[in-house]
Amino acid sequence: MSFRMTINPGVHEGTHLVRVLNEQTVLEIILNNGEITRPAISRKTGLSLPTIASLVESMERIGLIREQRMVSGEVGRPATLYSANPNAGYVFAVDLGGIEIRAGITNLVGEVISESVEKTNGGNPSVLMDKFARLYRRLLQKSGFEKNTVGVACVGVPGVWNSKTDKIDAAYNLPMLNEIPLRATIQQVLDLPLIIENDVNLAAIGESWKGVAQDYDTFVTFSIGTGIGMGIVIDGEVYRGKNGAAGEIGLLPIGPDPFNPSLRSHGPLEIAASEPSIVTRLQCALAGDEESVLTPDANISQIIEAGDNGDEIACTILDDEARVLAIGVAAIVAVLDPPLLILSGGVGAHDELAQLVHRYAAQLIPWMPPIEVSVLGNRAAFYGAIALGLQALRKQVLVETRSRIRLNQITSQP
Repeated sequence: MSFRMTINPGVHEGTHLVRVLNEQTVLEIILNNGEITRPAISRKTGLSLPTIASLVESMERIGLIREQRMVSGEVGRPATLYSANPNAGYVFAVDLGGIEIRAGITNLVGEVISESVEKTNGGNPSVLMDKFARLYRRLLQKSGFEKNTVGVACVGVPGVWNSKTDKIDAAYNLPMLNEIPLRATIQQVLDLPLIIENDVNLAAIGESWKGVAQDYDTFVTFSIGTGIGMGIVIDGEVYRGKNGAAGEIGLLPIGPDPFNPSLRSHGPLEIAASEPSIVTRLQCALAGDEESVLTPDANISQIIEAGDNGDEIACTILDDEARVLAIGVAAIVAVLDPPLLILSGGVGAHDELAQLVHRYAAQLIPWMPPIEVSVLGNRAAFYGAIALGLQALRKQVLVETRSRIRLNQITSQP
């Protein structure tokens, strides 16, 4: 996970603002390295050793970092290795999907302390929020925490959330979300500082943190499951667009007539290539006279396995799917020219399908990037929610801890 913090080692190092920024930088370096010495921190930041010593000493005093052990190899006497205190703060991370809700509580270093997966089961907004609240309480109890232990919540949602209106659009798999002020409703349930992000954007962040994009600052995640979406990362930052709708690739005019009003609820590409369309094609094919080992309720993994064994219906469905996706991939590459494209989601994350897509897309675009398949499965957006939550938490714990110390100093004065 990469972070972009300001380092200002000039003559104003003693000011409060610059000190806070430098503390954030040092904390991130310690977190990203696991264990590190003060001279190594100094080399990475460009800050002087006395400045680093002062920062480390104060951060250790307020409980954000701790000494681990002595290590030789540095110039002069053995140096102390420092690590972050994992119990200095906690994140509640949620991937709110159309089929299931995956949620967990993690500590400051991103370790999952408790996790739960539940069926979403649709319903109205109040039913969904009741489920949300029960899930949060259960995870707190499972972790052995009080309600005020968690510092930040990050929730991934399908669709396009507008932070100004607090409304969500295009949440086709969870239409009840369109009916409520999203942040206000969830925040009332959780009573926590809250981050809301599109689920495919979070999947891209998850790939950057723990997936196949760890060595890339710029890449695209193309997710194909019950819906279709795209996460765009440019120079280490998620690109969301003016309305937060960048990546709504399901609306591309690929597949059925894009001017048909009935297609506006999902979009032509999503209708043509998402999991429900595969199910429909399978059921139509099985209604004919052709023999197949597949049943009408077969999933994509079973279709791929049948295709590997030469099942003609399975091979035709996979070939049709790959051709449609290849057109979508060609559009992505023609516009963004990314150095890496990741296929993810319940349909997309299959090597056999990815190879077919790449073969067809290469016939359309001569400069095709590598196509990788996500290794995170259905946890990509959950990891992204953790990563985004940790960014906020790590800034928060510095500010709040220092505020508590200043308040104690004031109230303890005679």
